[in-house]
Amino acid sequence: MRRIKALTCFAAIIFATAAVHAQASNKMDVIVDADTANEMDDLFAIAQLVADPKVNVTAVTSAHFNNVELYARQKWHKYDMKGFDPVRASQMENEKLLKILRSPIPTYLGAGDILGYSWGYFEGAPIPDAPAIQEIIRQARAAPAGTKVNILVLGPLTNIASAVARAPDIAPKISVYSLSLKYDPATGIWNKNDFNTRNDLNATDFLLDRDDVEMTILPVTIAKDLPFFKDKVMPQLDRVQHPVSQHLRDRWDFVSAQGMWTMWDLALTMAVTHPEMATVSLRSAPPENKRKTVKVITAINAVAMESKFWDLLEQLR
Repeated sequence: MRRIKALTCFAAIIFATAAVHAQASNKMDVIVDADTANEMDDLFAIAQLVADPKVNVTAVTSAHFNNVELYARQKWHKYDMKGFDPVRASQMENEKLLKILRSPIPTYLGAGDILGYSWGYFEGAPIPDAPAIQEIIRQARAAPAGTKVNILVLGPLTNIASAVARAPDIAPKISVYSLSLKYDPATGIWNKNDFNTRNDLNATDFLLDRDDVEMTILPVTIAKDLPFFKDKVMPQLDRVQHPVSQHLRDRWDFVSAQGMWTMWDLALTMAVTHPEMATVSLRSAPPENKRKTVKVITAINAVAMESKFWDLLEQLR
C-alpha cells in the first residue's frame, strides 16, 4: 500500500511539473495522431486543440484503423468499401477539418500497415515508414535539450512505435499519451481487448516493453465517462459562429451516432491539455510487458470537460 501511494505521489509530481512547464511557455506543443475517418470524436478532439489558446499543434498525423470488419462489410459508416484505404481516408478528413478551421497546421500521412506481422513483432520484422513517422523522428531530434515532444494518440500506436523502432535515439525525447486498453483502478487489472489496441497490438506491446518512452494511458474504461447527447449537442453547435459547427453536425449524421456518442478522443485531449480535469497515477504496467510502471489517467471530470469544450468552440470566429 505504501509503495502504491508513493508511486501515485511521484506521478502527481511529474504531471504537475509538466503543467507548470506548459504554463511557463503559455502553450503546450503537441502532435496529434488521429484515425479521424474511423468515427466522429477525433474531429471534436482536433477542433478543441486548434481552438484552445493553451495549445500549439505542431502537426496532425493520420493513423490507420485496419480491422477485419473493413473487409467483411460493404460500408463503414457512409464510406464505400470499394478501394477504401483507412489511413488515406483519415488523412483526407484531417486536411478537410483543418481547412474548415482555417488552420495552417501541417498534416502528414501515416502508416497504412501494422508494426511487424499479424503474429507479432520481432527483430527483422517489417517496420512501417511514412511521412508521419519521419516527422515524429524529425521533431523529436530537433527538440531542445531537456524537453520532450508531446504526442496525443487517438488511434493505434503504429506511427509512434514505428518511429521509435526506426530511430531508438528518440525514445527519451517523446512523451506519449494514448487512448487505449481497459483498466480497473480498484484491482489494477489490465485488458488489451479494446479497439485501438486490437488494431495494432504489436505497437502497444513494443512501447510497453521498453522503459525509455514516457507513456500516459487513458483507458477506454475511463474515457467512457464523457458521453455527448445529440439533444444537447445540436443546440450547442447552433451557438458556434464558425463553419466547423456545420461540419461537426454533418459528421454526427455521417456516422449514424443517433442519440449519444462517447467522446473518447476528446476525453484524452482535454485530460492532457487541462490536467486539472484528470487524475493521474503511476501504476504497475500490464504484467506480460517488460516495463514496470506506466502513468494512467484513472478519473476524468466529464462535466468540466464538456463545459470547457463548448466554451472553446464558441470562441472560434
